[in-house]
Amino acid sequence: MAGHSYVFSLYRGATLLAQVSVTRAAPTPTPTTAWIDASPNPVPAGAGAGTATISWSTADGSIGQVWVVVDDALELLFAQSPAGSADAGWINAGHTYAFGLRAGVSHGTLLDEVVVTRGS
Repeated sequence: MAGHSYVFSLYRGATLLAQVSVTRAAPTPTPTTAWIDASPNPVPAGAGAGTATISWSTADGSIGQVWVVVDDALELLFAQSPAGSADAGWINAGHTYAFGLRAGVSHGTLLDEVVVTRGS
């Protein structure tokens, strides 16, 4: 049981040879809310286009879509799956890239969003 300690003892006859105490840690919680992230963010300055890796999860295994809006223009489909990551290798300085994770496959409810920029 998590948080409880157990003591294991090794005896030879009535003589204690060794003893170890073990405490079971609580399990690492699984995220219960959908999320999207970008790394690195901001994308470092440099020659040519930069790359950000976009990672996401709907947290419940349901399908999700990642949409991107560049400079408040038209929203375009970037990826679709319950969870994953994909590189956006076209990040340029002077622009903002808003990646939104949406529920389902029909441009559903916005679950989370990350805005990516690039140093100049």
